[in-house]
Amino acid sequence: MIHREPFPLKKLGLWFLFISCGLIAGYMVFVAIASIWVGLDHIQKHGFWMPIIVGTLALTVIFWLFLRLSKFILHRMKEKDTLHI
Repeated sequence: MIHREPFPLKKLGLWFLFISCGLIAGYMVFVAIASIWVGLDHIQKHGFWMPIIVGTLALTVIFWLFLRLSKFILHRMKEKDTLHI
């Protein structure tokens, strides 16, 4: 009997999820930075601080969520849970 390692479908799926989350987080960071830029560009108008605060808050939340999610996904990738019959 030839013993082969099972195809790492779980690891492949988790990598796909990790890359997808990275791309979504990158897009959201771009939007948050654009919001900050708009606020700084219109500094002479009333309420210019609102896009700056919202963009900064969004950046903080995005980085926090991405770090938590990536830590969770990378921890799941290291686990070994194959069935040996």
